[in-house]
Amino acid sequence: MNRIAKWLPAREIWHAVVLPLLLFAPVTSPVRAALRLEILRGEGSNNNAVQGTAISPAVRVLDEGGQPLAGVLVVFSPPAKGASLVFAGFDSDADALTDESGVAVAPHVRPTGGNGPVEIRVMASHAGEFANCVINQINLGVEGEAEREKELDIVRLPGVMPPGSKPATSGLLIRVEDAKGSPVPLATVLFVLRRVGNDGKAEELSRMTITAGQDGEAFGTIPKRSGNGRLEFMVQAAEGGRRATRYFSIE
Repeated sequence: MNRIAKWLPAREIWHAVVLPLLLFAPVTSPVRAALRLEILRGEGSNNNAVQGTAISPAVRVLDEGGQPLAGVLVVFSPPAKGASLVFAGFDSDADALTDESGVAVAPHVRPTGGNGPVEIRVMASHAGEFANCVINQINLGVEGEAEREKELDIVRLPGVMPPGSKPATSGLLIRVEDAKGSPVPLATVLFVLRRVGNDGKAEELSRMTITAGQDGEAFGTIPKRSGNGRLEFMVQAAEGGRRATRYFSIE
């Protein structure tokens, strides 16, 4: 916990100063070789938008002796143009801290921007040492997804509870929108709460289906006993033959 507390206040410095410098540094020439990144998952995988299948990258951070490092900040950066990815819960770059085994897993990814190769830059920083690598993936069926879902979207709203909820209630508040950003009333919304392990496998914890209100909003609750591990909501919305599926990480 001390290491995590140490890194969290430094994220603004990382994104504003360190990350822009590293983005222009040659990937094949890390600042020093003492810190190493080992790709565990995601290299060469296909992200199929139509089938809804995508692989979240995972890496392990090692010291010069090959031992895993915990509490290291790792940043995953998708391409700014062309075929790219969106990380659940992040606008662009996504970050994660390594666990006790030195593993950092990126949030759930969604292919966007078109079909073709996607280069995900991965960067880690620890005690003045830096390491980077590239994970190569391929987007498929993005145009097909855009055609199928172009009039329906799911947007995460600020706050964790709708008006009138009990103070102890926690969960995810979303709004179903059309292509113009207008609310879609009375859409059928499915919330599936999942626990995601370091191997990327998801365990379903609960599911609930509700009808969105006239404002297009819907709220998925988290049971009191969710267990440990990284949580995410898979949210599906349907209305008038239109569908959308989105993934949202839960802190």
